[in-house]
Amino acid sequence: MRQQTQAASDIDPATWRAVRLRMTQGGVEYDLAFLRPVSWLDATGAKVGGSIHMELHEMGLDGQAKVVGIDACPQIEADDGTGRNVVTRTMAHAGANRQLQPWPPCRMKPRNNHE
Repeated sequence: MRQQTQAASDIDPATWRAVRLRMTQGGVEYDLAFLRPVSWLDATGAKVGGSIHMELHEMGLDGQAKVVGIDACPQIEADDGTGRNVVTRTMAHAGANRQLQPWPPCRMKPRNNHE
């Protein structure tokens, strides 16, 4: 799962929303979750059931994304002085949930560097 963060003081839950999108590219389905200001929703025309164009070059995604949910922004804890950030974007895909299998056991012999 990839994430993007932002300073907590930049986010006002009264004017921000939690947005959930689904995007398919190259046969892989991606679930995207964002915290975005209402002005972003207005500018993109995002409405539940509709689609918007998303360019996420750092993730290799560029295309239409279906808006599957727009919810109230969760309450954001004030920064306690540690400079922590809030996760404002996550991305997961079907391959991210597969169970990793361990490699077969290796047979290693201790190496004596003094020989």
